[in-house]
Amino acid sequence: MTRRLRVLAACALLGLALAVGGGPTFARAAETTPAVTLVRGTLLTIERGYLVFTTGDAVRLSPSFVVPRGPLLGRAVRVSIDPQARLVTAVQFDPGDAGPQEIDASALPRDLVAVEPGSAQKTPQLAAQGASRPVTVTLNVRVPDDTPASDDVYLSTDR
Repeated sequence: MTRRLRVLAACALLGLALAVGGGPTFARAAETTPAVTLVRGTLLTIERGYLVFTTGDAVRLSPSFVVPRGPLLGRAVRVSIDPQARLVTAVQFDPGDAGPQEIDASALPRDLVAVEPGSAQKTPQLAAQGASRPVTVTLNVRVPDDTPASDDVYLSTDR
């Protein structure tokens, strides 16, 4: 067999291998990478470019996202997040039953949670060493004007 025929035969075999799924491993790895992460949760708010779940976790919104009108607090949502850009690309309100590929907002991967630079922990080594210090937190609560002064006010979270 001449060299030219061997090269043509090798090319034909390579083409056949690619056609039946024997392509390079990088092509298969790209197929298994999810294009989006679907997160289901309850909406607390959408403001200043962030969507905040009632878990307290915030995710960044795509700059093209338009905030819908109407009440948002407490609505069920399905959020599509681009894991590469770490941006919300779509929000579906009142999405119905959960799909098998969706994750609950309480299990949101930490690398997708947006942290506002001002609230980021400044010294992560303190947490690793088990060091802690007391902090004072002030909560300003506004209740309806007709709320009796003797009524209790409750604050809750699922965290």
